[in-house]
Amino acid sequence: MIFKDIRKKSIVVICLLIPFFCFSRQTVLDKKISIHAHNETIVTILHRIEQLAGVNFMYMSGLFNKNKLVSISFTNTSIKNILQKIIPSNDVLLYVIDNKIIFYKKDEAPPGKEGITYSLTQTESEPTTKQAESVKQIILDTLRVTVFDTVKITKYDTIRLIEKPNNVVTAIKKANNTSIILSASCGINFVTERLINNSVTSILSIIKKGEVSKQKRFEEGLNLTFQFSHFAISSGIGFENRMWNADYEYKKTFIDSSKTVGYSESTQTTITDKSISVRIMEPALPPPLNILPRRYKDTVIVIKDTSKIITRSPIYKKDSVKVNYKGLNTASYITIPLLLSFNFTINQKITALIGTGLKIHLLRKATGFTVTDTKYVLSPLSDYLRDYYLTSISEFGLQYSISKHQIVMLKTGFSFSISPIMKQQFPIKRSEQYFSAMICWGWKF
Repeated sequence: MIFKDIRKKSIVVICLLIPFFCFSRQTVLDKKISIHAHNETIVTILHRIEQLAGVNFMYMSGLFNKNKLVSISFTNTSIKNILQKIIPSNDVLLYVIDNKIIFYKKDEAPPGKEGITYSLTQTESEPTTKQAESVKQIILDTLRVTVFDTVKITKYDTIRLIEKPNNVVTAIKKANNTSIILSASCGINFVTERLINNSVTSILSIIKKGEVSKQKRFEEGLNLTFQFSHFAISSGIGFENRMWNADYEYKKTFIDSSKTVGYSESTQTTITDKSISVRIMEPALPPPLNILPRRYKDTVIVIKDTSKIITRSPIYKKDSVKVNYKGLNTASYITIPLLLSFNFTINQKITALIGTGLKIHLLRKATGFTVTDTKYVLSPLSDYLRDYYLTSISEFGLQYSISKHQIVMLKTGFSFSISPIMKQQFPIKRSEQYFSAMICWGWKF
């Protein structure tokens, strides 16, 4: 008798727990509604279901034919059964969390890890569901999702939805607004150098002929970038190595004023007129008038005066310099860039960057020779290069996300010098402009 009472009580408890377990498995897909449609698009039917059941549908454009015409008639039927009827696809799965139903491709990871995944090919008699697996793919950039209802700013799992015009929302990974990228770069610069007379000199043509104006420069370095939503600030340190050929072969004759080989004389004669006043006694009078006193007469006499000037000039020795030099000039710089760039997302993995800024070049070492204005002889290049100079930078690049943390970037740029490269005593003003091609690999934190 006691055993029968225990059995009856157990049956009652089990019957009471069955509805509890059934209710715990229910989702918004189990809501039952009545809907009737004749030759209406899937978009229209989904919108009506949203209004009737208080749910939100989200799906990417092109996932299924949203303009397909469908005729349905359901009374007190679950949303899941209705969706299986209007979208019978093996390639589309449903991800359900709260009152949100997200459509996604079967071969992609679910958009979260707290919801439940359903298949559209299942029937109501087979209500098996599975817990969503951990996210296999991290959303790195902007993902465009088309919806047909007003989506307010909300948050669920790893995706944040922000309302956009034309019913387009942007899904952005949490905490992806700011990142730090440490990158290593290497590349080549194609340089064209301009030479301008800095003073009155005739060695410009000799330098142009003796030094190749087009140079190739190799550069490598480390950069640190603070990347925000639509712009980035980067700096770092680089090493730039320059090489160009010098080929001087000429002979220059000049007068050496320190050596005298003789003197030359020149005579200049000058004749001047000089006037002298002279008193002359007049002749004696004949008798009997000779008793009168004799008189004097003043007369002016002009005398020609001749003078000679002899000039002695030294004769200096003529000397000549013959230069015959072929060698490789090199200059090594430490570079420190400061760049501000703007970012434009192209797709989920590719971002375009446009930037501008400044770069300082610090001289480390220089080898080789160049011609100066001192008797047209060769002088060490290191004596005339400035310790530093500035250039401007304009860059364009494409950044590709290999994985969650790794990126690769291709950049091209244009630069020109904005401060003197040579010291002031160098007779020629040098300026440069160059195009660059760089490749970078970086790690995103």
